[in-house]
Amino acid sequence: MTKKISVLLMFTLTVTLLFSVYSAAEGAEKPANEFRSSFYFTPDGSHFSFDGLVFPFNVNLSPNTGLNCGLEFGATGVNALAYYYHNNLFQQDQLAVGLLPLTWAAGKSVTLTNSLALQTFGRYVNTAFFNRQPCGVGLKYTVQLDAATFAASLTNNPLWDPAEKPLDVVTRLSLQAGENLTAGVGIATSDTFSDHSNFGFLVDAAYTAARVGFLGEFVSWNRAVSDKTVSGLYLEGFYGFTDQAQVYAGVFLANELTDDCLVLGGKHQVNSNLAYQAELCNKKDDWRLTLQMQVQF
Repeated sequence: MTKKISVLLMFTLTVTLLFSVYSAAEGAEKPANEFRSSFYFTPDGSHFSFDGLVFPFNVNLSPNTGLNCGLEFGATGVNALAYYYHNNLFQQDQLAVGLLPLTWAAGKSVTLTNSLALQTFGRYVNTAFFNRQPCGVGLKYTVQLDAATFAASLTNNPLWDPAEKPLDVVTRLSLQAGENLTAGVGIATSDTFSDHSNFGFLVDAAYTAARVGFLGEFVSWNRAVSDKTVSGLYLEGFYGFTDQAQVYAGVFLANELTDDCLVLGGKHQVNSNLAYQAELCNKKDDWRLTLQMQVQF
């Protein structure tokens, strides 16, 4: 078994070097498929991990309709997205039906740890697919209103027991407050029409310029089990030295929702196909160093 793992690692490194040397020229169209693998180092030891192999694909049925689909093979199983969409029903809007991504947070975190909003959504509503993108089975409607965008969805958690499919409701209103600034409010409820419903409230703002970016989130959840409201704050910023290299930091001030921790990291985009990312997540009594390779093809 050890010999097989060694051969697999050698093959992965060989493919990585080939992509480094023979990748498409800078500015070429970004490939859709993605392979991710990580090395974790903790006080208890270290190990390699196969994080995911993603194959998204689209089918255009007409100028306003189509299918968005995809498969993700990960260490814990196979995830999928597959939904039909219809654009411009009434105005600049979209109706989607199927197994679809949910719009809850700004989704602009550059970290591997991810932001507080997406972490807690997976804990109180449902898990996340496609590198922590929340999803559900049902309906979603999105409409563009000048500088504002409104999205609402009514879905089931795709991982619940088939005999029990509680309905989840997620809504978000985003406002383009400036050329580089977006602010938003999100609301989410799990098992909405029951006494076991968790209620979440989110306010966030994201600023992205040429080389600098900031993300701020205030997250609050009312847990049905205890009927207690818990809240937290997340702040993140990044700076790009060049178009290929950036450093970033994130801080969780949310000990009622998750462990307070500091995230420090950096990412180097070697070319259009290959990127390396290193990240240290330092908690009060624990820490973890992650080295991830992302190959797109």
